Amino acid sequence: MRGTRTASLLVLAVLAALLVNLPLVHSAWRDWTVERNGVDVTARAEGLGVADDGEEPTYRVQFTLTDDETAGGSVWPVVVDESTYDEVQRTGTVRVRVVEDEPGLHTVDGEVRGRGMLVLTVVADLVLLLMVVLAWRHRGRLRPQLRLLATEDVRRCPPGAELERLEGERYVVSGDVLEIEDDALLLDLGDRTVKVLLDGHHNPVGYQQPARVTGVLIG
Repeated sequence: MRGTRTASLLVLAVLAALLVNLPLVHSAWRDWTVERNGVDVTARAEGLGVADDGEEPTYRVQFTLTDDETAGGSVWPVVVDESTYDEVQRTGTVRVRVVEDEPGLHTVDGEVRGRGMLVLTVVADLVLLLMVVLAWRHRGRLRPQLRLLATEDVRRCPPGAELERLEGERYVVSGDVLEIEDDALLLDLGDRTVKVLLDGHHNPVGYQQPARVTGVLIG
């Protein structure tokens, strides 16, 4: 059971990581496809203007991959660097590498890409990693806590977690002591915790020491 829960956690983490990184992976695949299968062409282009938001100016142009836009050519907007923008203003053209029969797969000389997607992906990956670490460390707390009514005194035992059924509702439980109360203690079994009600029985085991208890499972 513990191995199954661990495997499920890993599967969920992998699926989440795939979803988070899918846009970045898709962008990298597009660039690789264009680089491997594309051809260099000169596209008709025009400048759309310069946006200055107080930081670095943004230079926008648009281009079409056919001489006759009405013959089926698509218009593609792109952000470029200043020198490329000046070249578009001067010549009315821009260099494009494009996959034949797939005009949506292209890259433009002088194209400027924002780092927003990369930053968001890295942040999401870090958050996901933190969630996985926390879930891994506290995975035992996600399961319902068991309650055991002791029928014998608590005994010291070698380190290790155990939950073994003896007969009926009688169990023997072993684990490290997490909490000690006047008439109860909390044992850590790794994948869950067990609240042991001493019911007058003696407990000689201290905090964070391994203990073994025999009793009746009541919840």
